[in-house]
Amino acid sequence: MPSFAKGCTGTKIKTEEILEPVLRRMEDRNVQKSITDFFKYDRRVEPEETEKKMSKRVKNAIQRIGSNGKEEEEPKIEGKKQRKKAGEKVDGPKRKKKIEEKSEGSSSKDDGSKSKKKKPDEEIEILKQTQVRYKKRVEEIETEIRNEVEGQTVKKVNLQRLHKREVISQKQKEKSEMLKNKLKAIETFRKSKLGPGSVKTKQKDARAPQKDAGYLSESNSSD
Repeated sequence: MPSFAKGCTGTKIKTEEILEPVLRRMEDRNVQKSITDFFKYDRRVEPEETEKKMSKRVKNAIQRIGSNGKEEEEPKIEGKKQRKKAGEKVDGPKRKKKIEEKSEGSSSKDDGSKSKKKKPDEEIEILKQTQVRYKKRVEEIETEIRNEVEGQTVKKVNLQRLHKREVISQKQKEKSEMLKNKLKAIETFRKSKLGPGSVKTKQKDARAPQKDAGYLSESNSSD
């Protein structure tokens, strides 16, 4: 291929430029790649190696998590043993003490239940008393209001006083002064030349002497 291309083109550089991409394409595989081609496994992880890398705190925490199941089982077994021991026979004085303790506990429970029962009863009684007091107080207030209303005498209202306006001396003085000023202004306007009674006087123009006045007089005398 390269020799044939060289003979056609005549130069080595041109043949390399043309053939290099073709040869690379031919070298590529046509097979489809799988997922495993994208991942590379360098080594397998072993549990011993992880334990070596772990710190002491992590190791202690893992041990505690693993031992929790065993510790929970142990107290259950101890509880069963204690129950078996409780079923065994007990001496006389010990038995009396236990009976007394039980009786005291039962009496305290009874007292607590009685106190619980008494509490709601007491609350109900208090509510009833407050209601009675409230009703009495309301009745007293109503009686007081009635007495006050009955004792008050109805005053007669004068309509004239209501319709009359309040007279203010200062405002009246101001109004009277304004009227006086208006009257004075009207009188001065009438007396002035611009008033309604005034008439414009026309000035008489002086007549100029005639030019032929002497000639006319002489002719008349000769006749």
